Amino acid sequence: MLLFVNEDNVKPIKFYPYPHSVLDRIHQEDYYENPDVKYLREEIVELFKNNGFKGNFIDNKVVFEIEVYGKRIFYGFHDWIFSVGFRVHQLP
Repeated sequence: MLLFVNEDNVKPIKFYPYPHSVLDRIHQEDYYENPDVKYLREEIVELFKNNGFKGNFIDNKVVFEIEVYGKRIFYGFHDWIFSVGFRVHQLP
């Protein structure tokens, strides 16, 4: 699982609300009732809330843009699929 190693090197950049999806995926998995992905999502939401972001973070088809060790990564939650990638796309 792709968890944050050191929070000092993690910076929330932008929250993309419904309807967005991740492109150029490097990881994808079904997360229905997966406790690891549930925990990761809670971690991401907490990170964004603690940094002043507001939004419906538990909605479907949302993407979180995060800088990890100076690189931009997108974490998305779309129809029970958790994905990590390098671009975001607004759905029609």
